[in-house]
Amino acid sequence: NGREIKRITLSAANPVDIGIDGCIDLLRRGIYGVCGVTLIRKTSLYAGIAGGSVGDNAEKIKKALKPLGFLSVGVGSDIVTAYAAGLGSSDGISVIMGTGSVVYAKCKGKTFRFGGYGYFFDDPGSGFDIGRDGIIASLNAGDEKETLLQKKIREKYNTTVFEALPIFYRDGRREIASVAPLVFEAEAEGDTTAKEILENNMCKLADIINTAAKKFDGETRAVLSGSISRQFETVKKYLLPHTDKKVRVELSSRTPVEGALILAGAKLK
Repeated sequence: NGREIKRITLSAANPVDIGIDGCIDLLRRGIYGVCGVTLIRKTSLYAGIAGGSVGDNAEKIKKALKPLGFLSVGVGSDIVTAYAAGLGSSDGISVIMGTGSVVYAKCKGKTFRFGGYGYFFDDPGSGFDIGRDGIIASLNAGDEKETLLQKKIREKYNTTVFEALPIFYRDGRREIASVAPLVFEAEAEGDTTAKEILENNMCKLADIINTAAKKFDGETRAVLSGSISRQFETVKKYLLPHTDKKVRVELSSRTPVEGALILAGAKLK
């Protein structure tokens, strides 16, 4: 009936990052934390996980969760849950901007994916791309005069960006993505480099959205979700000038986890 009973937030569950066994263990911990044991038999579940549709991950996760005794179990990617949250059953474009980015379109019963092939192959508008670009710009700025972005990174890590490189290599893409909010902060304070980084990222992301928009005969919606989309006013400022005029850019009114609830059968208010 749309009433939230309990919420637990755990670490990221992407099986590509933490392995399939780590993903399943994390899900079980969250499930038992939310449902206990007695509620499971009365509950339908949908797991929408980044990396959940890679290879046979969905099949493995579903096989591990079904014996827990749910009424029903569905497993897919976070793309599907974000789409359900933002567009429901309507046609349109879903733009996910988290650690990575991906554009997903549904038109006349067919679905299409654009981008989202991982950080090796560029995910414009993602936390990783924005954070990485911020780190590169800070490294290339040198140390004669500290830039605003360099200062923010130094304050975050209590060391220079160059000396923080081992941290980025050790902790990987999520740590690099954690620099993205600093780029938005610097942009808000007038930093030219930060503005250029966001301009470049949103221009590339707009190109992908425009490609997705070609699947539609007329006007369509592009609904943004994910952690980077929370900076909606700033994102919109740099995205809209490059986006096709027939595309109406909106911020999702629901979170991807609410999309998972919808896919599990909940009727959210």
